[in-house]
Amino acid sequence: MPHTASPKSGDAGAESVLVIDELIDTVASGGAKDRLRILQRVTDLFVAGSRSYSRQQVALFDDVLQRLAADIEIKARARLAHQLAGVDNAPIRLMRSLAFDDAIEVAGPVLVQFEQLSDADLVENASTKSQDHLYAIAQRLKLSECVTDVLVERGNDIVVRKVAKNKGARFSLAGYDKLTTRAQRDRRLTLILGQRSDIPRQYFLKLLETASATVRARLEEANPTPSTMSPPPCSARRARLRMNSLPRRAAPCAAFGAPRSPKPMSMRQRMPRNSSARRSRWRSSAAFRLIWSNAPCSTRATA
Repeated sequence: MPHTASPKSGDAGAESVLVIDELIDTVASGGAKDRLRILQRVTDLFVAGSRSYSRQQVALFDDVLQRLAADIEIKARARLAHQLAGVDNAPIRLMRSLAFDDAIEVAGPVLVQFEQLSDADLVENASTKSQDHLYAIAQRLKLSECVTDVLVERGNDIVVRKVAKNKGARFSLAGYDKLTTRAQRDRRLTLILGQRSDIPRQYFLKLLETASATVRARLEEANPTPSTMSPPPCSARRARLRMNSLPRRAAPCAAFGAPRSPKPMSMRQRMPRNSSARRSRWRSSAAFRLIWSNAPCSTRATA
């Protein structure tokens, strides 16, 4: 029975009922080839009108597709997973069963693309399935902290590098602590973590502590935080000027044992006691020349 590319809601519902009635008889009396043929027809029918089906109709497809996909070969299940993984309202129970399939050819497309899997589904999957399943989960567009915690805890080096490179992944502080600890023996993971813009400062500094000079230079270049940036050339000079402009503290009191600093000598004390020497030094000073130039002529004549 041919179906249109975009059936209306009423037509799609009527056609689905007819196909389901037909497949019930076929599944009961037919063989594996008939089952595969009906599975493909029902899948095509759902994909073509997925946006127009009601919840009740999607639930009906869910029941039927699960019955048809129960005992088919891996290749057919993988084709079903690829076809439905990008459909937003694909039957949830069917998609969950495909995500937990032991064959990664079946589970992979669903774990990577199907956005309706819950965090609880992903945590359970990552806690019980193979490293291939974990690697597929690590490629999802968005990952919450509870999921990445399990990936970091159970994943091998390939999985951990993949999830650390995922910009849509979010990590808890405990997750970052484990990542930076693993990075001490994994140079590639160190570089990947250093390029994340959301890495907390304390864990970035932890990376720098154990990194080689070459890796440290690349980390500082990729993630220039205030703690790693070199100060501008004139900052030290400006700091000294600021220090010099601050009011100086008073000298400690001699009563507490601190020696008193000597009082500055006055001009008279610094001059030699010889009066002629004092007069000669005074006349050579700038103050004397200034006063003398403004003095009356009669004063200059008597000097």
